[in-house]
Amino acid sequence: MVYFLQISTLLNISFSYLVINKSILKNKKIIPLLLFIIGMIMAIGMTAVTYQFFDRLLFFFLLYLLTVKSQKDNHVFLSAIIVLASFLIPIVLSDLTIKIVRLFRYFGWSMDIGLIISELFLYLLIYVVSVLVRDKVIPFIQSRKKEKVTVGCLLMLYVGSESYEIYRYYVGTEVPVLVSIIIIMAFAVLIYTSMQSISNSQELRLEVEKQALEMKYMNEYAKETTRQYNEIRKFKHDYVNILSSLDYFIQLQDMDKLSHYYQEVIRPTQERLDTNSFNFKELSNIKSDELKSILAIKMLLAKDQGVLVQMEVPDVIPNNLPVDFVVLIRMIGILFDNSIEEVVHIPDGKIEVGLFSLDDDYLFVIKNPIRDNTLSLHQLEVEGFSTKGDNRGLGLSNLRELSKREKYLMLETSMTDKHFIQKIIINSGGK
Repeated sequence: MVYFLQISTLLNISFSYLVINKSILKNKKIIPLLLFIIGMIMAIGMTAVTYQFFDRLLFFFLLYLLTVKSQKDNHVFLSAIIVLASFLIPIVLSDLTIKIVRLFRYFGWSMDIGLIISELFLYLLIYVVSVLVRDKVIPFIQSRKKEKVTVGCLLMLYVGSESYEIYRYYVGTEVPVLVSIIIIMAFAVLIYTSMQSISNSQELRLEVEKQALEMKYMNEYAKETTRQYNEIRKFKHDYVNILSSLDYFIQLQDMDKLSHYYQEVIRPTQERLDTNSFNFKELSNIKSDELKSILAIKMLLAKDQGVLVQMEVPDVIPNNLPVDFVVLIRMIGILFDNSIEEVVHIPDGKIEVGLFSLDDDYLFVIKNPIRDNTLSLHQLEVEGFSTKGDNRGLGLSNLRELSKREKYLMLETSMTDKHFIQKIIINSGGK
């Protein structure tokens, strides 16, 4: 009976984990490793039934490492929330099923029937609660940036739960209860301090990446500014020569040659200037150099691919937006790349971009036409999907993951028969 309860607990935890961390099922390399861990813990349980709690500690540790490895950014605190929730949900709900079994015995029903029905009911409850945690609780925690506090609270609940189980099962036996509880507490402290250390290292790495990204875009922005300046100097020199030639033809009063000179020299020069130049005045209301540079670079990229971009920034966009500029720059870069990728296939298509100040919000909107065979919004939002093929590109699911990191940022996506529209809304109340 003890072994049955132990196996049942491990399976319940595994089921809750797979529901909460459903994305792991898409990783073909992780699934065999997960099955191996579950099988190994069960095998250990068969040889050490007398003390199952160390098995659960080992299972917790291995499951946590597996989750960190499977996370895109190795998010240690998010991984801990997933694993802790997977452990606590079955532990809390299992007491209810025990009462159901006792109820069946009270009415004289078979123990086996009571166990089967209670297990099925337990799995149903675990599924419902795990889905709520996955779809509601975890996104809420991420949006409020409360991962560290949540992990601390869940770890205390986990230690309290395991300590209670140890006391209930082993008090009065040869098992040293106090030592066991101390070991569990030390394990929890070790896990949390390790996560804090790894998190600090990740934050330092992200800060370095942020500075490198800012430097990259600022350098490209400076290069483009220099190129524009050289174009102006070159045109100034050509302009003097053009005026001299015009003066010569006017003095000759040769209208035919003057008309020919205009058609062959002046008009192509004007068209070339219009094509190669970039109007930085469109970005003058943007006070953030990082934001200004990514917009300039992406607009130039669109121009190089023959895509027209219509930019509108009627309001001043300040430098102190309450978001991580690395996240914002990455999101805008993805939006532009996806729009250019689509519009380049549409004759006379153009991308419309706007940045606006709306009361307490700042709005970035990008709108582009779509082809008739464009997939539905639901298909585009599938995790890992890209119109560029396997292992290429960044889809809407990646954008949603980025947006969840920012408390004051929201992503809205809509699609009509002819256009694809995406909005980034930043609430200025976070300043």
